[in-house]
Amino acid sequence: MIQLHLGIILFLVIIASTILTGLLRRYALKKKLIDHPNARSSHEVPTPRGGGAAIVITCLAGLFLLPYLYQPTDEVLYALLVGGLLVGGIGFWDDHGHIRARWRVLVQAIAAAGSFAIVFGVPELQNGPSALFWGCLIFIAAILVIVYLINIYNFMDGIDGIAAAEAITVGVATGILFYFYNNEFGVITAIGLVASAASLGFLVWNWPPAKIFMGDCGSGFLGYIFGFMIAICGMYLLYTKSESELIMYLTLPFLLGVFIVDSTVTLLRRILRWEKFWLPHRMHAYQHSSRRWGHKKVTVAVASINLFFLAPCAWAAYHWAPAGIFIMPAAWMILAIAALALSAGKPEAAKG
Repeated sequence: MIQLHLGIILFLVIIASTILTGLLRRYALKKKLIDHPNARSSHEVPTPRGGGAAIVITCLAGLFLLPYLYQPTDEVLYALLVGGLLVGGIGFWDDHGHIRARWRVLVQAIAAAGSFAIVFGVPELQNGPSALFWGCLIFIAAILVIVYLINIYNFMDGIDGIAAAEAITVGVATGILFYFYNNEFGVITAIGLVASAASLGFLVWNWPPAKIFMGDCGSGFLGYIFGFMIAICGMYLLYTKSESELIMYLTLPFLLGVFIVDSTVTLLRRILRWEKFWLPHRMHAYQHSSRRWGHKKVTVAVASINLFFLAPCAWAAYHWAPAGIFIMPAAWMILAIAALALSAGKPEAAKG
């Protein structure tokens, strides 16, 4: 029965996201919220932006229907609501008019700190100096992880369909793997599947050639959702008792490998050249690839890597633990080599 009810919720989220994205496209055209092609963009046709608000609204609505299926802690739902609205809100504002990066990052950090504190509390001195030190260290690490994921997702949302396809495939793979790991419907499974459903409705309009872009509202929100899930898994990691549990809680960041590896390799190469790495650019591996093979082929390739390479690797690693722990770094090494081969972090060749 729980599977039927979950299916109904996911179906409603997909339909609502599809309809709302269409309405937001009308709104963007009316308000002239248009991304015009420039030297740093990967599209060639002026396209409305801000459609990611549909993902924010329908994902949060879907998550608040979940108590009808099982009893997630209220703290998790409230944390997602507070953090999601803050990140999505600053992104939606930025889609309407440019906001300086420092203010966006500040709001993202506040959202990360607030949502983490709602679920896990804040470090307290009464627990002793040592506990306070480690508590503060964990708290800061969680904020950095969430903010980093938010910005990684924003950086990788540069061609039609890629950010939504990543959310769908990673969310579905995470949800299914965690369900079979635990033989129960848990919070990670729930969040992953609902985020996937909201992204699928949006992808109907964003599939190449895109009729509307996600904008910072949607990409920031999805980055926050995945970052928050990783923070939860990170806390569980502190109490792991076996290699299988270790691999289980590393599954989500592992499945995000395409985005994390491409962004990190690109960032490091730009830093090593003393570039202003925070400025917009077209140096990611996926951007170089899209200029060679087109948006659709690259988006399909990313989704295929997630479903047919990373997800099976995660499954194999879990079932072959402890030896399986070496599968994950080996898979990421392959992704890093591929990113370098596809010129991640390398400036575009001059047109002669």
